[in-house]
Amino acid sequence: MVKLFRLGDIFWEDTQLIYHALANLNIEALVLDSPKEEYVCLGFHQNPDDELDLEYCDRNNIGVFRREIGGGSVWLDNRQVFYNIILRKDNPIVPRLTQNYFSKFLKPVVSVCRNLGMEAEFNPICDILASGRKFSGNGGGEIGECKVIAGGLLLDFEFDKMANIMNLNSSMKDHFRESMDNNLTTIQNEMGQTPSKNEIFDGLIREFEDILGPFEISSITPEIRAEMDRLRSYYFSDKWMHQRGVNNLGREIKVREGYYILGVDVNFKGDDHHLAIFSEDGQVSELKITGDGSTDRIEDQIELKKRLSTIIKMDYDQRKIINAISDMIYL
Repeated sequence: MVKLFRLGDIFWEDTQLIYHALANLNIEALVLDSPKEEYVCLGFHQNPDDELDLEYCDRNNIGVFRREIGGGSVWLDNRQVFYNIILRKDNPIVPRLTQNYFSKFLKPVVSVCRNLGMEAEFNPICDILASGRKFSGNGGGEIGECKVIAGGLLLDFEFDKMANIMNLNSSMKDHFRESMDNNLTTIQNEMGQTPSKNEIFDGLIREFEDILGPFEISSITPEIRAEMDRLRSYYFSDKWMHQRGVNNLGREIKVREGYYILGVDVNFKGDDHHLAIFSEDGQVSELKITGDGSTDRIEDQIELKKRLSTIIKMDYDQRKIINAISDMIYL
């Protein structure tokens, strides 16, 4: 029987440690909670030194956690509701294909949102949209012998803080902020009000019971707490937090599923330029160019943009795009 941990508002570290601990202990569960404090969470392949403005986080008492499953950097606070699904990989109800895995276990979340009056829809691989904009981001992966989904619903959201925590130059930060406005939404924006967390928890329990079966009501036992404490020592160690992730060319930011911004710095005719390459639904859709603000000449920007115009409508492949740019100008 799958266990139900309805934890409510809890210490921010525990919202991440709980599902890691349950997976390590092979405990199948649905976890519902919300952080009391604000923090930022990175994916397994990311390094906080590259991704985040750590000085800003430190000045503003913003916690940082690097999880053991994939996905990008996310801003998290008390105006969000989290759900974690932890199931053993050999459980027959777990689809093998990643896309089927997400579509199956995010259906209950979509149903809850529709029951609240939202026009919610699943957007593969793992987003939930309303009015074409994301209000639920989800990540997944394997921890030990379990498959895990970690997701959340945005009741409301600090767009400015999400931009401020990122390690971006000023132009990329502006592009990111604008792209969030155009591609993200919240339950508050869509409904003009926010339902209570208890109402959302009740709905999630009802909908997940249809595919997970009746739940065993559970709480954090001494065994689970001991595993959380063990993991806390490891996940907040320098060895884990600052472990180098995947080294990518350029600086890629995922705004929502299918919408990315790729930042690339180039030197053209002796001037430094920053390229912001926007992609939507698998193709490059737009290119913006800014200079360093001192020696940059507008005519050079025009020539550079004309030279790089052939990347528009290219299939979005980070390495191929940067190689194409390198063929046109010397990076």
